[in-house]
Amino acid sequence: MKNCRLYILEPILALIVSYVSEQRIDDLKNWIKVGHDGKLAVLSDETLTRVRLDKSPHFIYMSSSNSVHFSFYLKCLEKGNLYALYLHSLNLGFRCLDLCGAISIFNTCKDRFPLAKLLYIALNRCAGNKVTGMHKFAYS
Repeated sequence: MKNCRLYILEPILALIVSYVSEQRIDDLKNWIKVGHDGKLAVLSDETLTRVRLDKSPHFIYMSSSNSVHFSFYLKCLEKGNLYALYLHSLNLGFRCLDLCGAISIFNTCKDRFPLAKLLYIALNRCAGNKVTGMHKFAYS
């Protein structure tokens, strides 16, 4: 039997990897180990915008400059990944005490994450802003 390689076009491979990244971020390491094409797919716009950073046990620490995931987090943040934006707004609001910066970023992701909506309201209240047009939280 001959040893044959399967070739997948770069945009299609990037799309496959982006779907994988929505399930488990740890699986991206395997794609990087595949070689140059796998690394390009992991660092593609499709993957960086869709990867579920929150599925990592290191999610909350990714934004720390001494984290091994910091450069990947920055790339995701640069591409507008909602999970990276969410984490960035947490840092701005609670580490740097930049309420205005945190509020503006939470505004972009508050509809995606229920907790972000609550934090958006809380930070606005802390900043003395009136929050209108927000649906009340339902308690069961």
